[in-house]
Amino acid sequence: MVNSFFYKTGLWCYRLRWMTFCMWTAVLVVFLPFALSLSGQVKESGFIDKKGESYQAQMLLQNKLKHPKSQLILLYESSRLSSHNPAFLREIEQSLLPLQHHPAVQAITLPEGKMISENGKRAIVLLHLRMDDEEAQQFIPELKRKLSSSSFAISVTGTPAVDRDISLASQHDLQRAELIGIPLAFLVLLLAFRSVTAALVPILVSLVSVGVALGVLFLVNRLYTLSVFTLNLTTMLGLAIGIDYALLMVNRFREELAGRKSLTEAIAVTNRTAGKSIFFSGLTVIAGLSGLFLFDLMIFSSAAIDGIVVTAISVLAGITLVPAVLGIIGHRIDALTVRKRRSFAGWYNFAAAVMQRPVLVAAVSVYFIAALASPIRDFQVGVLDSNAIPSGYESRDALTVLEEQFDIREIYPIEITVKSQSSLLRDEGKTALLELVDRISSIDGVARVDSFVTSPLAFPASAQFTKLHVIASADPTSEEAAEIVDRIRSLPGEAGLSFYVGGKTAAEYDFLQKIKQAAPLAIAMIAILTLVILYFTFQSLVLAVKAIVMNLFSIAASFGIMVWIFQYGHGAGWLDFTPVAFTDAILPVFIFTVVFGLSMDYEVFLISRMKEIYQRTRDNARSTMEGLALTGSMITSAALIMVVITGSFAFTGVLPVKQIGVGIATAILLDATVIRLLLVPCLMKLMGRWNWSTIIRFSR
Repeated sequence: MVNSFFYKTGLWCYRLRWMTFCMWTAVLVVFLPFALSLSGQVKESGFIDKKGESYQAQMLLQNKLKHPKSQLILLYESSRLSSHNPAFLREIEQSLLPLQHHPAVQAITLPEGKMISENGKRAIVLLHLRMDDEEAQQFIPELKRKLSSSSFAISVTGTPAVDRDISLASQHDLQRAELIGIPLAFLVLLLAFRSVTAALVPILVSLVSVGVALGVLFLVNRLYTLSVFTLNLTTMLGLAIGIDYALLMVNRFREELAGRKSLTEAIAVTNRTAGKSIFFSGLTVIAGLSGLFLFDLMIFSSAAIDGIVVTAISVLAGITLVPAVLGIIGHRIDALTVRKRRSFAGWYNFAAAVMQRPVLVAAVSVYFIAALASPIRDFQVGVLDSNAIPSGYESRDALTVLEEQFDIREIYPIEITVKSQSSLLRDEGKTALLELVDRISSIDGVARVDSFVTSPLAFPASAQFTKLHVIASADPTSEEAAEIVDRIRSLPGEAGLSFYVGGKTAAEYDFLQKIKQAAPLAIAMIAILTLVILYFTFQSLVLAVKAIVMNLFSIAASFGIMVWIFQYGHGAGWLDFTPVAFTDAILPVFIFTVVFGLSMDYEVFLISRMKEIYQRTRDNARSTMEGLALTGSMITSAALIMVVITGSFAFTGVLPVKQIGVGIATAILLDATVIRLLLVPCLMKLMGRWNWSTIIRFSR
């Protein structure tokens, strides 16, 4: 039944080839303007747990104490004035006059005390805004036009400014990655097909898929906010998957034509075999991406939506647009041949050599994977902030100065929103609050606690609500500061008082905890869904389980390589990044979910072909060798395309995107070489008939 569906779909796409082609062209024309506008519409980063305690604390401050919705930091630097000169503060105040009555500005905190650097040449101004972070990004260009000073260089930083620069850097990175990845992918296709015409088909089909997908996501963004970080992931996935799927279809089509089949039969058989394979491959990718929804964080749910949309459209284009294009091109698919095509003898001999010593080859392969995975013992996760973007962006450079010249703990305190059942303005309320302050102050690592009792002008209070600032001894982004957040939350409330811990440190802590809590369930769900899909694809439980284990091998090796590069710092100069003590928390999630689906493509392509031959010959060794011989070149080419597309993002500026590009590229490279071409054939030989012993016969 399944085979019949894809066979008939291929026939109809061939018979209605011009109509199908025109329909896809019309869809692209409609969605392309939306696709080109998407990058300008996506602003939010998505690194906030909106169900976490830190977000609740922030909302209470905004709703109950009229706390500003967002904040920008203005860094003033002078080469001729110092804070000892009265003109220093006077000129800063003068530069801020255009903002004093601006509707977007709620309050301005002028520099004093620790907001002035020790050398007196730099000062910080805090700009409190009535708009959220996303709206603040749009306000920044106007702000820069209004700020001017003859004595100071003024830089704008803070969360909205960092997010805005990340968006700009992402757009620039995407253009650069496309300029690198697409020409290299075409070169790989040309080497694989030896025909300019055949090489162009996958490129054009993938561009159509990505264009339509981005247009669809523009409309999705109207209903659900998408993360700016995931746009590059969408294009990366769309190009890689789209090219790979079209490559498989073109490869099988040429093979069927070489077997003397008619054009109609060649297209129908191609869709019945390769079309069915990419359909189930797409399901495995979607299954992997669907696990991202379990994290209940916008950056992950956005990536899931983006990835599922672009994968679904790539699959649809693969089983409808590609047959239509192949029907139009026909026997001219080998036009503009640049070199004679290779025979399968080389791959057959390679498979035979591997399977002659299956135990030795398997042992060496496993040892090699284990060696690559060994650095995973030092794997640490954290949250990248301004260090996610390269130096040269104003927000990043200004924050670097803040960290070096100012006490960053004062800028990013732990904020505690306090709610009281009785009036905080009365003596009993103040007494209860001071008792809470004393208990927090006694926690190891707390340097100071500020409240409205000690600083009434800086900490407004209502009858039921106020806030505390906890200054930690450690850096706000450190594990020590996160431990303080946890200890504060474990304190029992004073009589009649409840409190919520927020601020930058708490927000990052909540984000990491959400990932750690959801990860086991997400991994289990992805594994189970993939197992079910592979079971119905291969009709063999043994092959399905083995495929999942092989995927875990390549992912573990990829994580080890990530630690070796980004935490140890090997290749930092070549890849142009500053090593940090941790890997961004989104990386293992994205790598696992994306690679788990993508690398399964090659297992589906390889085992599906072996299964075709086994059902005809009932010879395990022959089906393994011939299956590898028939797909080895295609799998290698498909993997190289995936590597050059995803690997091109390794040379981008945004560090999480760079890490994801390297992680996916290394995992796919290992999967398509060591795993699929060495380890899988050895295991197929060693397991013999057990590979096929659990096959269930479905009606065809």
